[in-house]
Amino acid sequence: MYFKALKSFDFYRKVERDFTRGTIGGAALSICGTILMITLFVLELNNYLSTNVSTEIVIDDFEDSFLKINFDITMERLACPFENVL
Repeated sequence: MYFKALKSFDFYRKVERDFTRGTIGGAALSICGTILMITLFVLELNNYLSTNVSTEIVIDDFEDSFLKINFDITMERLACPFENVL
């Protein structure tokens, strides 16, 4: 009776249910696969819903190099006498 109920958990039958028999191996595979899928789903959902705050500051030691900074500034209503580029 126990094996008959266990065989009904075989999810991987190839033909319609009326023409097939459930097996212990198929039921074990089905149960293990279901447990694995539920476990992975719960773990991924927990990871998605949790908040992880991480702060990392790295200072480069480039004493001999220069940092090039480009500015792109647009001043639309600035009169020409006030413009100056150094």
